[in-house]
Amino acid sequence: MGTTLALALSGFGALGMEILWLRHASILLGGFRAVFSLLLTLLLVGLGWGRCSVAGSSADTAVPPRP
Repeated sequence: MGTTLALALSGFGALGMEILWLRHASILLGGFRAVFSLLLTLLLVGLGWGRCSVAGSSADTAVPPRP
């Protein structure tokens, strides 16, 4: 229960920050479509990079298969 709540709050916070970045960047850079695609790309690359880094570190602690 605690882990699920922490993950939900983390996701909610990430989406909230993306909205703030979108508003600030669209003021600075102009074109809404270009800014949206840039921020979405950065968010997805960050998620993929984080997943790969965690997958690489958890491979060392994997449980061996049963005989």
